[in-house]
Amino acid sequence: MNKESRRKWRTKWLRQCTVLAVMTGILFIAGMAVHAQEQDTQKQTLTTQKLPSVEVNKAITSCKVDSPDPEKYLMDEYKTEFKAEGCTIAIDDSSQFLTIAGTPAKVGDYKFSVIWADTSSEDQPEITVDYVFRVRKMRNLTIKKGQSVPDKKTCLEGDVISIVADEPEENYDFDDWTGGKGGTFADEHNPSTTFTMPDADTTITATYKKEQTYTLTVKDGTDNTGGEDYREGDTVSISADPAPEGSVFKEWENDGSGTIEDPASATTTYTMPPSDATVKAAYEKAQTLEFQLSVVNGTDNTNAGPYQENAQISISAAEAPGGQTFREWTSSNGGSFADSAQESTTFTMPAGNVTLTAAYEAEAPKTYTLTMANGTDNTMEGPYVKDTKVSITAAALPEGQKFKEWISSNGGTFEDSKKESTNFSMPAGDATVTATYEALPKFNLTVAGGTDNTKGSPYLEGTKVSITAASPEGQKFKEWTSSNGGSFEDSKKENTNFSMPAGDVTVTAVYEVLPKYTLTMSSGTDNTKGSPYLEGTKVSITAAAAPVGEKFKEWTSNNGGTFEDSKKENTTFTMPAGPVIVTATYEALTYTITAAASPPEAGTVTGAGKVMYHTKTTLTATAKTGYKFSKWTEGNQTVGTEPTLAVENVDRDHAYVAEFTKTAGTASSAPTGDKNNIAKWIAIMAVAVVGVIIVLIVRKKKR
Repeated sequence: MNKESRRKWRTKWLRQCTVLAVMTGILFIAGMAVHAQEQDTQKQTLTTQKLPSVEVNKAITSCKVDSPDPEKYLMDEYKTEFKAEGCTIAIDDSSQFLTIAGTPAKVGDYKFSVIWADTSSEDQPEITVDYVFRVRKMRNLTIKKGQSVPDKKTCLEGDVISIVADEPEENYDFDDWTGGKGGTFADEHNPSTTFTMPDADTTITATYKKEQTYTLTVKDGTDNTGGEDYREGDTVSISADPAPEGSVFKEWENDGSGTIEDPASATTTYTMPPSDATVKAAYEKAQTLEFQLSVVNGTDNTNAGPYQENAQISISAAEAPGGQTFREWTSSNGGSFADSAQESTTFTMPAGNVTLTAAYEAEAPKTYTLTMANGTDNTMEGPYVKDTKVSITAAALPEGQKFKEWISSNGGTFEDSKKESTNFSMPAGDATVTATYEALPKFNLTVAGGTDNTKGSPYLEGTKVSITAASPEGQKFKEWTSSNGGSFEDSKKENTNFSMPAGDVTVTAVYEVLPKYTLTMSSGTDNTKGSPYLEGTKVSITAAAAPVGEKFKEWTSNNGGTFEDSKKENTTFTMPAGPVIVTATYEALTYTITAAASPPEAGTVTGAGKVMYHTKTTLTATAKTGYKFSKWTEGNQTVGTEPTLAVENVDRDHAYVAEFTKTAGTASSAPTGDKNNIAKWIAIMAVAVVGVIIVLIVRKKKR
């Protein structure tokens, strides 16, 4: 190949290499674009969400950021830093929500983003939620002519407050709510609604409008309701004036759009229209008719019949037959009596002939009043006729008295005047019956060896008296005894009740001697120094000093009894019912040896734990790859330079640190991210480059 041919071949070869390199770059860019698109399909950013406002300089009681769907999305990472001064975000162990805590120090809107991963999908697509944490000053809310429920004077931006307008004054209706400075009403035309608070002090006012009223004019009649102004739909009572002589009421005339309940009735009601209105009573000429009146068992005193309708006639009943008395007047054809129960009365004629009758009835037997003094009328049907049997009962006995007998002020008879409950036969006249009483005797009570808690001696028979025994030292109560009867509620109890007999009496508390028991101390001291002791005696005890290398463990007893605290060297022991030995027990001292690696990821340590007094243990430090052991330290002191450290004659707690250093050439960890995907595309690039080189070599060999 000559020089010109080689030049052409090199030119062609370079051109082909350039084309392949460009194609390789295009392939790589296209792959990365596909990868970015795949990533974008797995991510979604939701609309910014505003969290409820919190008050500046006040500790947050509750501010929770929940997962968009706790069963589907879990928190992956923060996208931006949370910068609200004085507050922190804590992630729940379940990763289903975050909690904002602390005391916000500055007003403002603090934005932060959270990436939530979809754990229900194998690809785990993500959503990004932008949040706004709002810190606000508390703002004043003034409500005029209304109030909040419950009453709130200060609110934060976004608070939703229930508000209620005051009741309107007479003749006024609620109109609407006004004001608010950027806040919003759920329904400004409703007297009971809600208001959403703006970020500013604000005043809202309930406004009212005057009701529309109308007048009613009643001609030839009266407005019985007596109102000056009426609203549409009000009901007004109206009455026609008396008809002029020779005329009668005909009907009501209505010149408005209201409604008359009964136009043909002189007294009726009128329903107001939405306008002023006038109603008028109309009359017509009366017809002149006369009708016959007949009186049975009585007299027509007027005696001017026949009579016109509505004529007033005086009537009287005849004298009642023997054994009877007047009852009432009756009419055969309407009309009206001034008082039908009176023998002499006035009758108003109906529009027709009529017969009036005086009716009589048998005369009632004579009755008399029974008055009770210190007792009760159980029959309760008085007044009574003569010889009626009435059940009576004496009132409760006055204190210190007993029932004596019944007496009467006006005759009559008792079935048994000596019984508190009996029957009394009425005399022919009013009577007062009285229950009489007499004093009960009282008797002296003496309490020997105890106390009368009631402190009321002498007592009535049967009185319950509270008594208490007073046990002498070294003795215990046995029982109560009585010198003259009576009864104890429980004679074996120190505190009981005694029922008094019908005579003076002495009750005596009987006692018996209590046994004492020996207390023996082992490895300790009886501070009370009073052995032997009664059962139940509280004795102060102290353990002896612990032997070297040991410490106090607890108290034990060989025969019962109780310790106030068996784990304390100084305590109190309550004696059992028998001799007893109490013993202070001890146990060996132990100390805690702790060991930690620094830094923690550099290695491990073994051998730490609990060690008994004056024994030893061995700590061993083991370095991980990339690190080597440096030294052992305790506090700021170096205590060893070998990986193995012997700790001997332990007499206190120790805290050791095994310090490690990095060995030369240790590489830092690779950054996290989509390492698998990047590696995939680097591999594709490498394969493409190798392919280009192989093609070039083959082509060169062919030439």
